[in-house]
Amino acid sequence: MPQRHSKNNNDLAFFTYEEKRKLGYGTQRERLGKDSIKPFDACCLCLKPLIDPLCCPKGHAFCKECILECLLAQKKDIKRKLIVHEAQKKLEKEEEAEKLMLQKSKELDAFDQQNHGAIPQYLDRSGSEDKNGFHGANSVKVTSFEEEALRNMKAFWLPSATPEAPVKVEAPSTDTICPEGQEKLKLKLLFPISFTEEKSDQKNKKSVEKSYMCPSCKSTLTNTMSLVTISTCGHVFCKKCSDKFLVTDKVCLVCNKPCKERNFVPLEKGGTGFAAHDERLEARDFKHLGSGSGLGQMASLQSLICSVSKQLVAPNCTVTKLNAPPPSIVNASSREASSDEKILTRRRLALLGAGALATGLLKSSSALAEEVPKNYKSYVDAKDGYSYLYPADWRDFDFLGHDSAFKDRNLALQCVRVGFIPTAKTDIRDLGPMDEAIFNLVNNIYAAPNQIPTVYDMQERTVDGKNYWTFEYDLEAPGYGVSAFATVAIGNGRYYTLIVTANERRWSRLRNKLKVVADSFKISDLSA
Repeated sequence: MPQRHSKNNNDLAFFTYEEKRKLGYGTQRERLGKDSIKPFDACCLCLKPLIDPLCCPKGHAFCKECILECLLAQKKDIKRKLIVHEAQKKLEKEEEAEKLMLQKSKELDAFDQQNHGAIPQYLDRSGSEDKNGFHGANSVKVTSFEEEALRNMKAFWLPSATPEAPVKVEAPSTDTICPEGQEKLKLKLLFPISFTEEKSDQKNKKSVEKSYMCPSCKSTLTNTMSLVTISTCGHVFCKKCSDKFLVTDKVCLVCNKPCKERNFVPLEKGGTGFAAHDERLEARDFKHLGSGSGLGQMASLQSLICSVSKQLVAPNCTVTKLNAPPPSIVNASSREASSDEKILTRRRLALLGAGALATGLLKSSSALAEEVPKNYKSYVDAKDGYSYLYPADWRDFDFLGHDSAFKDRNLALQCVRVGFIPTAKTDIRDLGPMDEAIFNLVNNIYAAPNQIPTVYDMQERTVDGKNYWTFEYDLEAPGYGVSAFATVAIGNGRYYTLIVTANERRWSRLRNKLKVVADSFKISDLSA
């Protein structure tokens, strides 16, 4: 069966739109169901069942306490804005009076200079004077004026002399508004409403919550029904009974209180979750960096390592800023290795900021490489001090925020990637207990907000005096899941992370194959 080429063209050196979308990048959309929509008997503010309900003229129902607190908060805010506006008006009047006084003093000085000064004052051909009250080179105050201008210079390139735009506060509206309908609302316009509760014999025995009925036709009120309330007495009826009896008789069927047609207020309908009944049933949320974005993981990982606990963090822990300007892209095999810390820091900034990581160009070192199993290849980076195995049919690609990465030629979600960040810790055990540290890592770093993480297995191994933590976890999202192995270790003043992932549906077939990759990760001393 033919498939879309754009969703299956996975042999590129960069992530396509479809791959980014599956990794949680961009706008996430989710269809809302009935549980996400407010029922008819819920408050529009607290979204809980109504307590002492009050209704506005547009049919929005609120708890009495909620709407009174809302209107009181609005009045306090209006009062605060009025005080700020009055203070601004007073300041503007004072500035205007000061300008008039300065203008008069300038006119007096110009008049005095014209009549008693040694040099007469002249006007331009257009009949205008300069803003200081003197004429060009004939002025005896040119030098002092220039000095004053230099002292009051508005230089946008100097932080201390940057001009500030005046913030003008508009006159606030003194009307309180309905928090749901955004129309003008006064306290005296609110009226209480009363639902008729079903009797115990009419109520469903399995139902625990309160249920209401129409007092006329005795039918149970649901979110699918249109409801009408009477503003004079507050009783609630279904729309059919209202059109059939209330409009004709002009009297309430419960309390026999007379009413007029203008007293009939249609209540806001409850949600059913069906598109034919409700609007705006799709929720949207934009994420700049998804769950698979290496840059987002690195930023969160740095904050986690340096702020998990005061007892675990060294006082001299340094973190490389991700938003620092990157110098130049550094190739993994284009320069000789150096132990100078400044060069290493500049290289980290380039790798994290630019995101263009050159991998696979460094040939495997025979001194560091061990016997490679069949159908695997070895990747050794002697300059950064790590090595691991990867499937022979995988190809290298650039993964943002990581030092090296390989992926399957046909399925891009089957990939392995390695990244590291600077740290002041010397061993992975400095992070605390293994189970607690791994749980925080998966929940706070690897999992996106729309994913449910699950950790299955955690192992600790020691190779050449260095400790490694390897664990298996799943990230479940609506209609999609990812399984992965991760190996973390600390050495050479760096926190190393290897993650090898695959689609959840193919995990059972690939688990043993990818476990070899996770267990093969090793740290070596940096080459001099």
